[in-house]
Amino acid sequence: MKFKVTSKDERPAGYFSNDYAKVRVQRYTSGVWATIKGGRLTTNEFGKAIMRYRFDASGREKFRAITVTDTYYTGSTSTKVVLR
Repeated sequence: MKFKVTSKDERPAGYFSNDYAKVRVQRYTSGVWATIKGGRLTTNEFGKAIMRYRFDASGREKFRAITVTDTYYTGSTSTKVVLR
């Protein structure tokens, strides 16, 4: 499976990509959100990051992406994505 994460920032003139922002891909396991192995990414100059991930597709899995708060960007969380 391939995760494509896009990080954007809301500004007065609209939404613009967050270049070189730190993002995390997390999986919901045992009642908590945990960053998956290889899920610590940095976006490129267009605000996008891509990673491959292999998991056992025996049931429904929930994933989300977060932008980490730092001196340049405010943190945010995506909606969950359920894979079957």
